Amino acid sequence: ELPSVCAPSTDGWDASRVSRGSHMGIPLPWPVTLALALAIATLASAQNSAGAAVEALARRSCKYRPLPRNLDEGYSTPEGFVRIAETFGVPFAALVSGGHTVSFQTSQPLLLGFAVQIPFSASVQLQVEVKTAGSTTECSSTWGAAGHLKQCSISGLSLPVGSVTLSFRTRGLGGVEGSGGGAAACLTLRLDLEMTSQAVADRSRQCPQAQVPAGPPQPFLQPSGEIGVSHSTFSASVVGGVVWKGQLPPGPASTLTKLYARITFPSMIYPVRILMEELVSPEASRSTQPLCTRRCFTGTPIANGQVVQRLLPPGISFMVWILAEPPVGAHCANFDFELVAGPSQAERLGEHFLGPPAWLCEGGAWPVRLEQTSKGEAPSAIDPGEGARATLRSRSFALRDVFDLTRASTGAPEVAPLAGLHILEIKVVDVSVFRLSTHRATVPARPVLLPFRAAQAWQMLTNPGQLTAYIQAETARIPSAGREFRHSINTVLQPGEYTLVFIMEIALGGLRPCASLLLQIALDPLDGSLPPGASRGACEASDPGRGMLDMQAMAEPIMLSDLVVRSREYFITLPRPPGSAEEGAGDAKGLEIVARSRVVNLGSWAEPGRPSSMLLARVRSPFSAADFQVAFYEAGNLVGESHLSSDGNGYSAVFGPLVRDGVYEVVLFHVPRRPGSPDGPICVKVSVEIATVMMSSPTSSGRDMLPLPGASTCALLGQTLPSSLAMSIGSAAVLDGDFLLPPQDSVHIIQIVAPPGTQVFVRASLSSEDAEVRLSETGGNSDLQGLVQDRLFLGRVAGASPLGVGIHVARIFSAASCPQLRLHLVVLQVSDAATCPTGGFFGLGGGGQPLLELGQKLAKALAEQPADAAVLRPISVVVPYRGETSVSKTPLRVSSPLTELRIELAVEPPWLPLELLVVHEHEDKVWARAQATGQRLAMLLPSMPRGDYQLQLQIWGASSSVPERCALVFGTAALLQPGGRDTSNYRQEMLDLHELMAVSSFPQMLTPGWSRVQDGLLWSQIFAVPAQGEVATTIVLDQPGLVRLVAEPADILSPRLDGELTQAGVQSMAVTSMVGPGLVTRLSAGTYTLRLRTPNAAVCANCPHDKIPFFVTIGIAADMNAGVACEAATGLGDVGAGVGVTESADSTWLWKRQLTLRNLPQSLKLPITVTHPSVVMIAAWSPFTAHYVRVAFVTEEGLWVGEQRARLSSLEIELPPGSYKMSVEEPAPLFPEPFGCMNIGIAVAMSPFTSLPAPAMYGQATVESPGLIMGPGLGLGARCDGLGALPLPLDTISATGGSGSYGGPIDDAGRLLIRERLLLTDIHDGRKKIFFRMPAGSLLRIAVTSGDAAGVEVVLEEATHRPVAANYYHALGSNGGQVASYMLET
Repeated sequence: ELPSVCAPSTDGWDASRVSRGSHMGIPLPWPVTLALALAIATLASAQNSAGAAVEALARRSCKYRPLPRNLDEGYSTPEGFVRIAETFGVPFAALVSGGHTVSFQTSQPLLLGFAVQIPFSASVQLQVEVKTAGSTTECSSTWGAAGHLKQCSISGLSLPVGSVTLSFRTRGLGGVEGSGGGAAACLTLRLDLEMTSQAVADRSRQCPQAQVPAGPPQPFLQPSGEIGVSHSTFSASVVGGVVWKGQLPPGPASTLTKLYARITFPSMIYPVRILMEELVSPEASRSTQPLCTRRCFTGTPIANGQVVQRLLPPGISFMVWILAEPPVGAHCANFDFELVAGPSQAERLGEHFLGPPAWLCEGGAWPVRLEQTSKGEAPSAIDPGEGARATLRSRSFALRDVFDLTRASTGAPEVAPLAGLHILEIKVVDVSVFRLSTHRATVPARPVLLPFRAAQAWQMLTNPGQLTAYIQAETARIPSAGREFRHSINTVLQPGEYTLVFIMEIALGGLRPCASLLLQIALDPLDGSLPPGASRGACEASDPGRGMLDMQAMAEPIMLSDLVVRSREYFITLPRPPGSAEEGAGDAKGLEIVARSRVVNLGSWAEPGRPSSMLLARVRSPFSAADFQVAFYEAGNLVGESHLSSDGNGYSAVFGPLVRDGVYEVVLFHVPRRPGSPDGPICVKVSVEIATVMMSSPTSSGRDMLPLPGASTCALLGQTLPSSLAMSIGSAAVLDGDFLLPPQDSVHIIQIVAPPGTQVFVRASLSSEDAEVRLSETGGNSDLQGLVQDRLFLGRVAGASPLGVGIHVARIFSAASCPQLRLHLVVLQVSDAATCPTGGFFGLGGGGQPLLELGQKLAKALAEQPADAAVLRPISVVVPYRGETSVSKTPLRVSSPLTELRIELAVEPPWLPLELLVVHEHEDKVWARAQATGQRLAMLLPSMPRGDYQLQLQIWGASSSVPERCALVFGTAALLQPGGRDTSNYRQEMLDLHELMAVSSFPQMLTPGWSRVQDGLLWSQIFAVPAQGEVATTIVLDQPGLVRLVAEPADILSPRLDGELTQAGVQSMAVTSMVGPGLVTRLSAGTYTLRLRTPNAAVCANCPHDKIPFFVTIGIAADMNAGVACEAATGLGDVGAGVGVTESADSTWLWKRQLTLRNLPQSLKLPITVTHPSVVMIAAWSPFTAHYVRVAFVTEEGLWVGEQRARLSSLEIELPPGSYKMSVEEPAPLFPEPFGCMNIGIAVAMSPFTSLPAPAMYGQATVESPGLIMGPGLGLGARCDGLGALPLPLDTISATGGSGSYGGPIDDAGRLLIRERLLLTDIHDGRKKIFFRMPAGSLLRIAVTSGDAAGVEVVLEEATHRPVAANYYHALGSNGGQVASYMLET
């Protein structure tokens, strides 16, 4: 516990609180010269904050540059032309409440073209409108780099003189998710936009006078190598929007196909794009237009072009389309194009990515095989043996978990493992029903169910003729409002062998992504018991028919504070009687619509002055029998996103705010069984709830507040704890998820429903970062029996007295507006648990003690490995359970200063009361605890310091005697040394947005064949350069011009990139560092070679693809166009004056100055005063090619330089109150100076961390609509509130480093004490550096505590970025808090 506030002594140091001798085993010098504690404390208790304003904690902020509000600020030329090719972030608060607007003024008629793309993980549909004085034009949605409906574009739009506004909106709140499946605060989008004159646009599509190829030749593949289209400039006519198409036939059966294609074109006014179409049949290849029957995707956007870098699965043919807008008159599509395709061995997957894989991904390991047992045969658990993956044996199966897609092998020795596929074998003994559904996929993945075992199924997969003839189940696509299609299979399987194959393609070039999906599988014999809620035979009650949903009556508006469950129950016969259902069409093909509400104008409730309204729908039905789902439509368009319930037997969806005069409809549908069930009809109980919810203003309780801007609000969409959980026959009933916290000092009872006389296992675990919660066994009332902290295991016989689990909320200590708890509850009939091996366990390792053997196998699997070349080592042990408590302890030593630890242990069914702890051996304190999730126990630790630990495996005892049962425990483990290229050192958007941020090698031609110096060239892209190697590219100028290149490392440990220009082997410019000032020169017309090297890069011996990424900004311009007239030159006298004076309402900035200067002083220093904890953004814009002006924060350690993207240099950072200095400089001016003056801008924006609506400030988005208050939604970064928590300072050394708010900077004697509540945002990938300078012989002590301290990593580095090992670590608290102590001799 932290001591009370220290009273300072006369010299500012309380010596009475420092003991002589040693502390925690570390000898301390006297006096102590430095002590530092960085504390992130738990949130204040509700009692202390009851009278305070509501504080809503947003766990992620917007780490991408904010979408501008005015294109005149950093994006337009003096002529009013605009070209943007960049990734931005937009707070959802703005997108859903009026939209984020971008405005500009046109002084002459112009043309506009743009394309906006959103990432694969975004489950919303983006809408963009262009508004002028006389019209409104909406962009059209289509396939993008991330898949279905991920791109929205307009081309060739005429703009009149006057005001123009671009309005960005999302269609509804529903389904917006962050990286962990929780709510996200901002939407990331890629914007490629151009605005120019008709004359310039027409030049881009003139048919060339010189002879060029009319169109690319037909590419083809050979198993021996790569064949494709060499880089060339093409000019082609456009027929019906199609420029060219070429088919890629299926690659060899044992390999993936690596595809690289690149296209660039002169103007976004008339864009040309690549579209990849997966062909369903040979007939599809003869189509004159893309059909996209199964899947399409475009290339990853780059400036005026696209790059396709994909690993394509084997056995599937793709068509490559080049598409353009149909021309008006005699015009051509001009573009540069190249394509290379060829086989790639799956075991060499790492060669296609930078650095090591991301090891701490959510997805778990798969079993290799499911084997159905015969009727009457008891379930059994069989250990597959050393190094083998598990086979599960049961009569019925019910799997629901997040599974990894890239690290799993096929499991068939005769089939080479492919990372582009995952194979799961299924053995069916009796006629059975098989059902599958996918959710939350992070990469495109489609399931296909095939007959036979893996080897034969593999051959079928790579033979389209066989595949068509033998396929057993058609995979149905579930349409989505924004996310890629989900998939579902519902079929009857005859006895035999089957193989489930997941087919996906992966974007290459950058970091290897976390590829996973939430998968739900059920396999039940037809002669078995139906799940609760289903019975055999047709329903006795009259069929409700397709008109059963009366949305007008069911959705009568209610206030959010009055929202209670008010579902209606229906009994529906499956299969549907003739005429009682309709077949889905288009994207809904393969679905059966059971009910459709009347079209209702609910928008009449969205009147001015009334609270905004949201549509809410919930549907529940047994997954294995029916899996009914619900969808909203607005004016015929699908809106909203469904979320799977915590038990897998239902869905919920939310959409809104409703718009005035909006027309809405709700549809109830399911995937019918193919072929139909041979055992006759069944009757299924379906409950449906529809509500229109009025959102009221925030209250002190937070009940009616939307806690995260634009996200699926937990107050509305959050799950409430159920009142009961019914046992299933043959498989476990699992309740797993996050739930709204019940009131303090209350007990919520979950009744366990089971037939009388049935013996059941009940396993429960509970956790919460917002409250102190307890579990108990209860007899159906609030009397608590055997109250325990966070886990419970029962073996009971269901009888006349109720059986239940009590959840007691003892104390709420979070002031978050929507506190939650996490519950994992399993109910299993004892007879469905596996019997134990007849030979006992005494022949096994660990002295016949399986739990000890499991610990020993874990410790062996956790032998340290370099992260660059690591593997996940499989583990499996059959563990018996006799109702007794047992514990095993196995020592684990970590030798490296810092490691990453990953352990996952799966149990199927997940009834075994197993717990995994890592205990710090020195102090016998829990360092980490595995969390129950899905079918697994998972432990993912980003920072495991050097030391001695114990792996503790515990089995809880039952409260009564139970028969002996066994469980197969299987999984993987790895302890990873961060060597070579650590993934955490890269820009994390390269991992998160691999489909939107291309990372490619330099092209053969850096300047496209269609480019002209007269038109200029300015763009930024990420290129990868070989470590300690060289890459060359060509620059061609058709007239004399200026060339400038500036690079920024995308890996923070690779600071240098050198460039050299030669012409015909003669050096035109000496070797120059491109990082920092960059390369700038005047060149004559001609052809030049640019050679790039990374001179000081450390070679990563274990990295198969040892390349280093850099952001490179390239500018080419005519010398005569370098300057503007100097008549209106601005003096520097007023620069920096007037900070705090607001600008126009359509500005992003709190303060800005537009300057016309002959030249800039060597370095211009401007003071910035931050009065409240804020997200601060500084920026400068300039022509770049002729004049490159950049901004930086001045610190004691040097400059924190802004990022350069085309014309704009900017730096966004969170800062505590204090005084800071901003530097504005021209680091590499041309000599002699260009003609005329330069036009530059300087701006500052501040967005305080706040939680309640405040008077309008610049840097804030407008987020209020009548009656709906969503919080302030920062224009720069999203809200990140923390009850007085402060951002970390820049340093602890200088007066301008920001540490003054904490009691800094360090004093002359080298002493410093900081004890504050601090916050970390995701603006810089969740990282924040603090610079220290301290005397030799100092002690540095860093403590981190919070409810989620386990996810906070603290690393002390030397100036060379090498980590410094702590002399001592120990755990602090029970939530992963850590203390590190360092003895610094030098």
